[in-house]
Amino acid sequence: MVKRLKLGQEDISCCIDHFGSDGPECITEGTIIYINRDHPLYQKEAKKKDTYELHIARLLTQEICLMKEPRNPKVAFQRQSRFLCDALVGKEKKI
Repeated sequence: MVKRLKLGQEDISCCIDHFGSDGPECITEGTIIYINRDHPLYQKEAKKKDTYELHIARLLTQEICLMKEPRNPKVAFQRQSRFLCDALVGKEKKI
């Protein structure tokens, strides 16, 4: 499965693929984020829609923040928190 996201001026692609249960949780190459559907956390969280959405959002925001601020973990984590809040809390308000 491949999904394209537009983030400001940048296009980011997300691909959910098989990398084995011992493989990394996710990998980023350029502007493509690969999520490992064989990873034990993915397998566990995929069983329930709410936890699955949170898991995918966490991985995407984690990788996007590392793309933008790889040298300052505090700034990257703050940005990730803001992205997750905007995506998930904002989603609840719209419903």
